Amino acid sequence: MPSSTAATPEAGLFRRSYDLVRSQGFGIACGLLTTLLLAVGTLVMAFTADGASSGVAMDDLTAFFLPVSGWHLWLYLLMPVLGLFGLSTLLSTIESVADAWRAGRRTLSAYAPAVIHVAFLVTLCAHVVGGFRGQEDGVVTVGSDWTRLPDGRDIRAISLATDAYPDGSPLQVRAQVEIRDVGGEVSTESVGYNEPISSGWGADLLLLLRAAGEPTGALLTAGPAECLLAGPGDACTLAGRVIRLVRVQEGGHWGNTPVAFLQIEGAGAPEPFFLWPGGRRVLSENGASFQLAEIRSSPVVMLRSRHAPGNPFALVAAVLLGLGLLAMGRRWGLATR
Repeated sequence: MPSSTAATPEAGLFRRSYDLVRSQGFGIACGLLTTLLLAVGTLVMAFTADGASSGVAMDDLTAFFLPVSGWHLWLYLLMPVLGLFGLSTLLSTIESVADAWRAGRRTLSAYAPAVIHVAFLVTLCAHVVGGFRGQEDGVVTVGSDWTRLPDGRDIRAISLATDAYPDGSPLQVRAQVEIRDVGGEVSTESVGYNEPISSGWGADLLLLLRAAGEPTGALLTAGPAECLLAGPGDACTLAGRVIRLVRVQEGGHWGNTPVAFLQIEGAGAPEPFFLWPGGRRVLSENGASFQLAEIRSSPVVMLRSRHAPGNPFALVAAVLLGLGLLAMGRRWGLATR
């Protein structure tokens, strides 16, 4: 009579499958296949950049399925391969940790590979979470006035610095902004190309799309006297007359030179006129004059708001990877005996 504890065919098949998946050869095969599929994907995405892959951006994976395309077969194959790769890594890590513990190895270096493997698994989670849960929250144009962000905070631009190439084209743009949270606390942040503003451990990003100085004010002078008109509607007294700024226009039929439209106010109807930088106005009644010394600009930045929930996972993976490398004491002279 057969023993009740004898292994069944199903149990034997499960054990063989388990041993195969956790084997080193299986992991190497998954790694090589992953490399091959990514190489194919690089070529396909370059070839279909204006077609099937035109909607792919950043870490978004949903664009590969809207709609499903034969061009993206490499990704559809890559996903189960990475799933098996992750499963193989998990099983082999559990086995190696258990074997090291049973063998009485208590040094950090004995578990360093396991920590590095966990970092790899967390990295896979970061790609999945970020790829399928990330979303665009819209584009916000920010000037000198407070503007509401999609997450409920307020933001305004306070300065803009531009480094240029010798031919005048922009090399680097960096804007200083103030952000006011829902509690009213204000903080100053810097944003530039490839330097987003992040919060929530990187889960929420404000990426710079465009930045420019928008002409909004004018500085008038009459000898040593100065009159700063910060924005449309501002007025001051200069050369014995009240001068009001109507608007500043960046360019027109006269060319690309910005022009300030002003008006002289008094007892009668306002007298409109315009000046470009360096232009002078002579008053007919007393011969006094003033000139437009410069046109002042206010920074305007266009920010793209994106929710990227995979970034905190990526940060954890980076920390684990660093810890795993440090724990390899025999390579860093930190081994304990």
